[in-house]
Amino acid sequence: MATVLLLALQFELVVHFNTPSSAPA
Repeated sequence: MATVLLLALQFELVVHFNTPSSAPA
């Protein structure tokens, strides 16, 4: 089940990095 957690974390990181400056912080 560790793979799922890793995938979720990687996906979140990619999404955050993919976004230019949409994040409030």
